[in-house]
Amino acid sequence: MEERRSELTCRVCGDKASGKHYGVPSCDGCRGFFKRSIRRCRQNLEYICKENGRCVVDVARRNQCQACRFTKCLQVNMRREGELFQSLSRHHELKIFRGIRSQRESSPLPELAMGFLGYTAAYARIAIPFDYNCFLSHSFV
Repeated sequence: MEERRSELTCRVCGDKASGKHYGVPSCDGCRGFFKRSIRRCRQNLEYICKENGRCVVDVARRNQCQACRFTKCLQVNMRREGELFQSLSRHHELKIFRGIRSQRESSPLPELAMGFLGYTAAYARIAIPFDYNCFLSHSFV
């Protein structure tokens, strides 16, 4: 019962989750915040907490400290790699899945293996530069 409940709530702030974003059940607010934070991180801009990382991040106070909210996003394992899948337009998704289907139909490999290979090969063609070092400056307490 507890596991099912966690699927319905945002793991960052506890609000109602709108779906699984960046690998974690989260609300639209935290999804958008994490997306903006990733872009901010690429520009080498950092959030600074005025309370030394002791802020409470919940529905009522999630907008009070960006540094603590971003740290909590990382603590609940929101993954930057998820942006690749979030940012694809519906048109690109359809092209990729059509390619997977045609590979699956013409391949002697088992269907499950081909699905995985086609899926990864299709996404491998999309390059999004990212510096993993931008996450290293955030410590987890």
